[in-house]
Amino acid sequence: MGINAGFSGVLLHMLSRSRSFLIALFVIAFFAAGCSHSTQTNNPAVTLSALAGGPHLEAGGLAIRSAHDTAVNFDLVPDLSIANDSSIPLHLIAEWELRSTVPLVSNGNVTSSYHEISFDTIDLGTINAGATVALDSMPIVTFSDSDLMGGGVVYRLTLLDGNAPVAFASGAIDSIPFHSRYRGYIYTTEASPLPIDTLDKPDDGDWQAAGSFRPSPAYPNPAVGSVQVGYMVPETLDSLRGDLFITPHRILRSILLDRSVKIGQYLAQIDLQGISPGLYRVIWTPYKNGPLGTSHGDIMVPLP
Repeated sequence: MGINAGFSGVLLHMLSRSRSFLIALFVIAFFAAGCSHSTQTNNPAVTLSALAGGPHLEAGGLAIRSAHDTAVNFDLVPDLSIANDSSIPLHLIAEWELRSTVPLVSNGNVTSSYHEISFDTIDLGTINAGATVALDSMPIVTFSDSDLMGGGVVYRLTLLDGNAPVAFASGAIDSIPFHSRYRGYIYTTEASPLPIDTLDKPDDGDWQAAGSFRPSPAYPNPAVGSVQVGYMVPETLDSLRGDLFITPHRILRSILLDRSVKIGQYLAQIDLQGISPGLYRVIWTPYKNGPLGTSHGDIMVPLP
């Protein structure tokens, strides 16, 4: 990954001394430096630091884009911290870009040295003067192995205060964990939670007990519009929480019983309206003097 001096000179000559100019300088440095994790600041009052290894991907469920096209939803986990060493608060915006390292080719000609996989803008809110905070806003990125065209993935993060770029981070995503996505959902009908088959094998432990809490498979599964989820409580619980995840860090729906949950058999409904086709995960967490563990189960939302 390199950029020659002639191209650099032309690019610098063409761009004005504006935000575009500053970002162009970063782009040149990024491609010239290669794919190792690196950070850079434009404002001496802002420090951007990598935490445990820097940005990485964590796999969630399938995204069904068409009858013959599936991908995986990932959390892009920053593992970065921001320090505001100035005397005033900063309202920061994060621009995340993921790119494949494979050039774009059209009619036998290279039209670009990369192709964009994802671009997302996230409002980070206000970082108070003197504060250091973890960058905890995680964009969801969706792509398949075929989208990479045999290449790797690099990221670029630009932090902006208004329209002014103040810090940058760049590097390679070391591994793409396609293998750790949600999988293995229990096929059921509208009639009952009785398991009929396991699809999208292998099963990864759906609907297992958590302590004394015993969930039943969701039904129907696949489900459109809504789905029923049952559970048995053999001893009184302090509280119970059920969450529907698209990725490990993003909750779409929640069931929260924050009062005493008595002994009995229960049935709840999860609204699936507006949820895109794909595979999602329900995680139950029962509490009795603290959490008793978790139990998960996957739900498939099919194409219309």
